[in-house]
Amino acid sequence: MRELVASAYKASSAVKLFNAVPRFGHTSVITSIFDANNEVDTDAVIEYARGTVFIAGFCLTTVILWILVLMVLKCFRQRAGIAAGYPFENNMRYGTAPKKHSFVRGLLLLSSIFVMCTGIVFLVTGTASLQRSFDDIRNGASGLTDIADDIVSTTNELIAFGEGAGGIKNSIVTMIEDGVCGAVDEQAGLPTQSDAVQEEFDKAANTVVAALEELEDFSRGELTNLRNTFEAKFDSVMNNVTEGLDKGEEEAQPMYIAAPIFVFGFILSVGTIMAWRGWNIRPYFCMQTWLILPLFAIIVIFTSLALSLVGTVLVINSDVCLGGESKTPEGTVQILFDKLGGNDIAREAVNFYVINGCVGDFTSLVDVETLLGGLNDVLVGVIEMKEMLESEQADLEIICGGTPGSLDNAKSLLDKSVGEFDTFVAITNKARDVLDCPRINGIFVDFTHDALCTNIPGTFAWIFSTMATVFVLGMGIILLRGALLPSKDNSTHPDDDSNID
Repeated sequence: MRELVASAYKASSAVKLFNAVPRFGHTSVITSIFDANNEVDTDAVIEYARGTVFIAGFCLTTVILWILVLMVLKCFRQRAGIAAGYPFENNMRYGTAPKKHSFVRGLLLLSSIFVMCTGIVFLVTGTASLQRSFDDIRNGASGLTDIADDIVSTTNELIAFGEGAGGIKNSIVTMIEDGVCGAVDEQAGLPTQSDAVQEEFDKAANTVVAALEELEDFSRGELTNLRNTFEAKFDSVMNNVTEGLDKGEEEAQPMYIAAPIFVFGFILSVGTIMAWRGWNIRPYFCMQTWLILPLFAIIVIFTSLALSLVGTVLVINSDVCLGGESKTPEGTVQILFDKLGGNDIAREAVNFYVINGCVGDFTSLVDVETLLGGLNDVLVGVIEMKEMLESEQADLEIICGGTPGSLDNAKSLLDKSVGEFDTFVAITNKARDVLDCPRINGIFVDFTHDALCTNIPGTFAWIFSTMATVFVLGMGIILLRGALLPSKDNSTHPDDDSNID
């Protein structure tokens, strides 16, 4: 059997980074949520969940502290300046605005433009990346399900043909029970003669019968076990996966996030320029104060919630991708299979196709290859008998004391046997191809190494970073919101209602 080197998984920087988040003594083994009875352990789920909440806790703590800081600064009123929502004050003795005013507004303008650009990039790139991720999951799940269905259908065909081989065997045995001469339909009254051709024909027939007995026994044993192992409701599983993906695609719409970010980034950019230039359009700044900035603050808060969710998903994904002692997806599969159990064939299949990556042997595949070799031997033997009978029929009929054409039925049986076993060989070849390790392992590697543990975490890490950028810049813009108002000279009363509450 051909041996291949297992495809090694190399964790991406995103997977490594999110797997390294502090766990505070809680487990990072996601398979621990299953108990010895193959059921979800509620206590274990809580224990594992506590180890995944660092990012969510950090984001929520940050936004709470940010809100508290805003409230405290507001209490300081004019002394907190722009951090309390009050506009800059120009010192009329110099007639020009201090450089720090321009610096802060320049910083706000760059932040607003960056937020706006982030919205555009998130809409364009995020949509395509998410769609690719969903497609990768769907294709991988479909590929694995197709393989299981192929194994079941092909082994069913083999079992049916194997059981049918018994009837063919019995016909051939009956035909040659007393040697080829027993197959003649009509005796001519001549004595039966011994001949080397007759002996050679009977020898070939006995070889075929012995091979057929082995094939019949095999079809009732190993193939049935293999079929039963993979026979499951894969259609139902696939329907559940498809429904989950459809729901995810329906709800994960970048437009819902990107459009508001872009719009508010654009409006705040315009407001910063107007304030910088001193264009005191009171209706606009009133709307900015009481509508635009409060809504933008809500977006910032929701962004922190989204960051918490995406970060937690990335942590869980990294635990799946870096499981077991090997720190690979195969390690997670191995631990999960050891917990949930399975019959010997299933365990051997997981080890061969998944854990060891085609290194070693899989008994069922070896058996199918053995079956194929035996079928080819039978087919060659039957063809040899058929050709021998066709070329020596007249002589054999004379040797056996039969009339001309008395071996026609025997020849027809051999013709039928050639066709049957030719089909049997084709089905067995198909079974070998279905069980071919590179195909199955390749789909698993594409699904886990590439899609689940590289492309998907890469996409979500990119989403996380862009949302984190909006979150940080958004908090800064709200904190310095007073700079979004036109400057006032120092004669303006500090409690003027133009400040941003």
